[in-house]
Amino acid sequence: MLPYAEDLTNLQASTIDGVIQSLDRILVWAKKHKSRIGYFPALYRRVTIRVKEGIARGEFEDGPRMERLDILFANRYLEALEHYAQGKACSESWKRTFIVTQRRMPIVLQHLMLGMNAHINLDLGISAQQTVTGQPIESIQKDFYHINDILISMIREVKGDLAKIWPILRLLDVFAGKGGTYLATMGLKVSRGFAWNTTKNFSESPQEEYEERVQRTDQTVAKIAENILVPGYLLSVLILFIRLGERGSVDKIISKLE
Repeated sequence: MLPYAEDLTNLQASTIDGVIQSLDRILVWAKKHKSRIGYFPALYRRVTIRVKEGIARGEFEDGPRMERLDILFANRYLEALEHYAQGKACSESWKRTFIVTQRRMPIVLQHLMLGMNAHINLDLGISAQQTVTGQPIESIQKDFYHINDILISMIREVKGDLAKIWPILRLLDVFAGKGGTYLATMGLKVSRGFAWNTTKNFSESPQEEYEERVQRTDQTVAKIAENILVPGYLLSVLILFIRLGERGSVDKIISKLE
Protein backbone atom coordinates (compact mmCIF):
# COMPACT_ATOMS: atom_id res chain seq x y z
CA MET A 1 0.00 0.00 0.00
CA LEU A 2 1.02 3.59 -0.56
CA PRO A 3 1.17 6.09 2.34
CA TYR A 4 -2.11 7.90 2.93
CA ALA A 5 -3.75 5.71 0.29
CA GLU A 6 -7.15 7.04 1.35
CA ASP A 7 -6.28 10.21 -0.59
CA LEU A 8 -6.18 8.10 -3.76
CA THR A 9 -9.70 6.65 -3.65
CA ASN A 10 -12.74 7.34 -5.87
CA LEU A 11 -10.47 8.48 -8.69
CA GLN A 12 -12.55 7.21 -11.60
CA ALA A 13 -14.49 9.88 -13.46
CA SER A 14 -17.53 10.25 -15.71
CA THR A 15 -16.40 13.39 -17.58
CA ILE A 16 -13.12 14.73 -18.99
CA ASP A 17 -13.22 17.52 -16.41
CA GLY A 18 -13.59 14.82 -13.77
CA VAL A 19 -10.51 13.07 -15.17
CA ILE A 20 -8.51 16.30 -14.91
CA GLN A 21 -9.69 16.79 -11.32
CA SER A 22 -8.59 13.25 -10.42
CA LEU A 23 -5.18 13.85 -12.00
CA ASP A 24 -4.92 17.06 -9.96
CA ARG A 25 -5.59 15.05 -6.79
CA ILE A 26 -2.87 12.57 -7.70
CA LEU A 27 -0.40 15.38 -8.34
CA VAL A 28 -1.18 17.03 -4.99
CA TRP A 29 -0.61 13.68 -3.26
CA ALA A 30 2.59 12.95 -5.22
CA LYS A 31 4.15 16.35 -4.46
CA LYS A 32 3.25 16.09 -0.80
CA HIS A 33 4.83 12.65 -0.46
CA LYS A 34 7.60 13.28 -3.02
CA SER A 35 6.51 10.25 -5.04
CA ARG A 36 7.70 9.63 -8.59
CA ILE A 37 4.22 8.26 -9.25
CA GLY A 38 3.46 11.91 -10.06
CA TYR A 39 5.68 12.05 -13.15
CA PHE A 40 3.30 10.28 -15.53
CA PRO A 41 0.04 12.02 -14.49
CA ALA A 42 1.79 15.39 -14.80
CA LEU A 43 2.31 14.64 -18.50
CA TYR A 44 -1.03 12.85 -18.88
CA ARG A 45 -2.93 15.87 -17.53
CA ARG A 46 -1.48 18.01 -20.32
CA VAL A 47 -2.47 15.47 -22.97
CA THR A 48 -6.00 15.21 -21.54
CA ILE A 49 -6.45 18.98 -21.65
CA ARG A 50 -5.19 19.04 -25.25
CA VAL A 51 -7.67 16.29 -26.24
CA LYS A 52 -10.49 18.19 -24.52
CA GLU A 53 -9.56 21.30 -26.52
CA GLY A 54 -9.41 19.24 -29.72
CA ILE A 55 -12.92 17.90 -29.10
CA ALA A 56 -14.22 21.45 -28.50
CA ARG A 57 -12.62 22.61 -31.77
CA GLY A 58 -14.14 19.75 -33.75
CA GLU A 59 -10.82 18.10 -34.61
CA PHE A 60 -12.28 14.60 -34.34
CA GLU A 61 -14.80 12.89 -36.61
CA ASP A 62 -17.02 12.08 -33.64
CA GLY A 63 -16.46 14.35 -30.64
CA PRO A 64 -18.86 12.63 -28.20
CA ARG A 65 -17.37 9.23 -29.06
CA MET A 66 -13.85 10.57 -28.51
CA GLU A 67 -14.92 11.92 -25.13
CA ARG A 68 -16.23 8.45 -24.20
CA LEU A 69 -12.92 6.94 -25.31
CA ASP A 70 -10.93 9.50 -23.35
CA ILE A 71 -12.89 8.78 -20.17
CA LEU A 72 -12.72 4.98 -20.53
CA PHE A 73 -9.01 5.26 -21.32
CA ALA A 74 -8.24 7.48 -18.33
CA ASN A 75 -10.30 5.35 -15.96
CA ARG A 76 -8.14 2.32 -16.66
CA TYR A 77 -5.10 4.22 -15.37
CA LEU A 78 -7.02 5.75 -12.47
CA GLU A 79 -8.41 2.37 -11.43
CA ALA A 80 -4.98 0.72 -11.67
CA LEU A 81 -3.41 3.40 -9.47
CA GLU A 82 -6.23 3.24 -6.93
CA HIS A 83 -5.95 -0.56 -6.71
CA TYR A 84 -2.17 -0.38 -6.34
CA ALA A 85 -2.48 2.28 -3.64
CA GLN A 86 -4.90 0.05 -1.71
CA GLY A 87 -2.70 -3.04 -2.08
CA LYS A 88 -5.15 -4.67 -4.50
CA ALA A 89 -4.35 -6.43 -7.77
CA CYS A 90 -3.86 -4.40 -10.96
CA SER A 91 -2.48 -5.25 -14.39
CA GLU A 92 1.11 -6.48 -14.40
CA SER A 93 2.07 -3.63 -16.76
CA TRP A 94 0.92 -0.98 -14.31
CA LYS A 95 2.20 -2.86 -11.27
CA ARG A 96 5.74 -2.84 -12.67
CA THR A 97 5.42 0.83 -13.55
CA PHE A 98 4.28 1.79 -10.07
CA ILE A 99 6.87 -0.35 -8.26
CA VAL A 100 9.70 1.29 -10.19
CA THR A 101 8.66 4.72 -8.87
CA GLN A 102 10.15 3.69 -5.52
CA ARG A 103 13.62 3.40 -7.07
CA ARG A 104 16.06 6.29 -7.39
CA MET A 105 17.91 5.06 -10.45
CA PRO A 106 15.47 5.27 -13.41
CA ILE A 107 15.59 8.65 -15.10
CA VAL A 108 12.50 10.80 -15.53
CA LEU A 109 12.15 9.83 -19.19
CA GLN A 110 12.11 6.14 -18.25
CA HIS A 111 9.29 6.75 -15.77
CA LEU A 112 7.31 8.57 -18.47
CA MET A 113 7.97 5.80 -21.01
CA LEU A 114 6.88 3.11 -18.55
CA GLY A 115 3.60 4.92 -17.99
CA MET A 116 3.03 5.42 -21.71
CA ASN A 117 3.90 1.79 -22.37
CA ALA A 118 1.23 0.46 -19.98
CA HIS A 119 -1.36 3.04 -20.95
CA ILE A 120 -0.95 3.03 -24.73
CA ASN A 121 0.06 -0.57 -25.40
CA LEU A 122 -2.53 -2.16 -23.09
CA ASP A 123 -5.19 0.29 -21.94
CA LEU A 124 -5.78 2.10 -25.22
CA GLY A 125 -6.67 -1.03 -27.19
CA ILE A 126 -9.12 -2.19 -24.55
CA SER A 127 -10.72 1.25 -24.23
CA ALA A 128 -11.07 1.76 -27.98
CA GLN A 129 -12.68 -1.66 -28.41
CA GLN A 130 -15.13 -0.93 -25.58
CA THR A 131 -15.97 2.48 -27.08
CA VAL A 132 -17.23 1.01 -30.37
CA THR A 133 -18.82 -2.21 -29.10
CA GLY A 134 -21.39 -3.28 -31.68
CA GLN A 135 -19.84 -1.13 -34.44
CA PRO A 136 -17.02 -1.86 -36.94
CA ILE A 137 -13.71 -1.23 -35.20
CA GLU A 138 -12.51 0.67 -38.29
CA SER A 139 -15.06 3.40 -37.56
CA ILE A 140 -12.80 4.81 -34.85
CA GLN A 141 -9.46 4.38 -36.63
CA LYS A 142 -9.13 7.94 -37.96
CA ASP A 143 -9.78 9.53 -34.57
CA PHE A 144 -7.59 6.90 -32.95
CA TYR A 145 -4.63 7.98 -35.06
CA HIS A 146 -5.37 11.68 -34.67
CA ILE A 147 -4.26 11.24 -31.06
CA ASN A 148 -0.86 10.47 -32.65
CA ASP A 149 -0.78 13.95 -34.16
CA ILE A 150 -1.60 15.52 -30.80
CA LEU A 151 1.17 13.65 -29.01
CA ILE A 152 3.70 14.46 -31.73
CA SER A 153 2.79 18.14 -31.53
CA MET A 154 3.62 18.07 -27.82
CA ILE A 155 7.05 16.41 -28.16
CA ARG A 156 9.04 19.64 -28.47
CA GLU A 157 7.25 21.16 -25.50
CA VAL A 158 7.94 18.09 -23.35
CA LYS A 159 11.58 18.04 -24.49
CA GLY A 160 11.88 21.61 -23.26
CA ASP A 161 10.64 20.58 -19.84
CA LEU A 162 13.01 17.62 -19.69
CA ALA A 163 15.85 20.01 -20.53
CA LYS A 164 14.98 21.98 -17.38
CA ILE A 165 15.49 18.76 -15.40
CA TRP A 166 18.58 17.65 -17.35
CA PRO A 167 20.19 20.81 -18.86
CA ILE A 168 22.70 18.85 -20.98
CA LEU A 169 19.75 17.78 -23.15
CA ARG A 170 19.83 21.23 -24.77
CA LEU A 171 23.45 20.65 -25.80
CA LEU A 172 22.64 17.21 -27.20
CA ASP A 173 19.74 18.69 -29.10
CA VAL A 174 22.11 21.10 -30.84
CA PHE A 175 24.22 18.17 -32.10
CA ALA A 176 21.27 15.87 -32.83
CA GLY A 177 19.24 18.55 -34.58
CA LYS A 178 15.81 17.14 -35.33
CA GLY A 179 17.02 13.61 -34.72
CA GLY A 180 15.73 13.45 -31.17
CA THR A 181 12.28 14.64 -32.20
CA TYR A 182 12.27 12.22 -35.13
CA LEU A 183 13.11 9.25 -32.89
CA ALA A 184 10.46 10.23 -30.35
CA THR A 185 7.91 10.62 -33.16
CA MET A 186 8.72 7.20 -34.62
CA GLY A 187 8.54 5.66 -31.14
CA LEU A 188 5.03 7.02 -30.67
CA LYS A 189 3.93 5.81 -34.09
CA VAL A 190 5.23 2.31 -33.41
CA SER A 191 3.48 2.27 -30.05
CA ARG A 192 0.22 3.50 -31.55
CA GLY A 193 0.48 0.86 -34.28
CA PHE A 194 0.89 -1.82 -31.63
CA ALA A 195 -2.13 -0.41 -29.79
CA TRP A 196 -4.26 -0.41 -32.96
CA ASN A 197 -3.38 -4.04 -33.66
CA THR A 198 -4.29 -4.81 -30.05
CA THR A 199 -7.62 -3.04 -30.53
CA LYS A 200 -8.39 -5.15 -33.60
CA ASN A 201 -7.37 -8.34 -31.82
CA PHE A 202 -9.66 -7.57 -28.89
CA SER A 203 -12.56 -6.69 -31.19
CA GLU A 204 -12.14 -9.96 -33.11
CA SER A 205 -11.73 -12.10 -29.99
CA PRO A 206 -14.59 -14.48 -29.07
CA GLN A 207 -16.11 -13.54 -25.71
CA GLU A 208 -14.82 -16.70 -24.04
CA GLU A 209 -11.25 -15.87 -25.11
CA TYR A 210 -11.34 -12.14 -24.37
CA GLU A 211 -9.94 -12.14 -20.81
CA GLU A 212 -7.20 -14.59 -21.73
CA ARG A 213 -6.16 -12.36 -24.64
CA VAL A 214 -6.07 -9.33 -22.34
CA GLN A 215 -3.84 -11.20 -19.91
CA ARG A 216 -1.48 -12.32 -22.68
CA THR A 217 -1.21 -8.75 -23.96
CA ASP A 218 -0.57 -7.53 -20.42
CA GLN A 219 2.33 -9.97 -20.08
CA THR A 220 3.78 -8.81 -23.42
CA VAL A 221 3.56 -5.16 -22.38
CA ALA A 222 5.14 -5.98 -19.01
CA LYS A 223 8.11 -7.47 -20.88
CA ILE A 224 8.42 -4.25 -22.88
CA ALA A 225 8.66 -2.46 -19.53
CA GLU A 226 11.67 -4.57 -18.64
CA ASN A 227 13.37 -3.50 -21.88
CA ILE A 228 12.68 0.14 -21.03
CA LEU A 229 14.31 -0.35 -17.64
CA VAL A 230 17.28 -2.38 -18.88
CA PRO A 231 17.87 -1.32 -22.52
CA GLY A 232 21.33 -2.82 -22.89
CA TYR A 233 24.83 -1.93 -21.73
CA LEU A 234 25.52 1.20 -23.79
CA LEU A 235 22.14 2.80 -23.19
CA SER A 236 22.33 1.87 -19.50
CA VAL A 237 25.63 3.77 -19.25
CA LEU A 238 23.99 6.78 -20.92
CA ILE A 239 21.05 6.52 -18.53
CA LEU A 240 23.43 6.54 -15.56
CA PHE A 241 25.09 9.65 -17.00
CA ILE A 242 21.70 11.35 -17.39
CA ARG A 243 20.59 10.34 -13.90
CA LEU A 244 23.68 11.90 -12.35
CA GLY A 245 22.89 15.15 -14.17
CA GLU A 246 19.18 15.39 -13.37
CA ARG A 247 18.34 18.35 -11.18
CA GLY A 248 15.58 19.03 -8.70
CA SER A 249 13.65 17.24 -5.99
CA VAL A 250 10.80 14.92 -6.96
CA ASP A 251 8.11 17.50 -6.18
CA LYS A 252 9.89 20.18 -8.21
CA ILE A 253 10.33 17.81 -11.16
CA ILE A 254 6.60 17.06 -11.08
CA SER A 255 5.90 20.80 -11.20
CA LYS A 256 8.18 21.20 -14.23
CA LEU A 257 6.33 18.43 -16.05
CA GLU A 258 2.86 19.89 -15.44
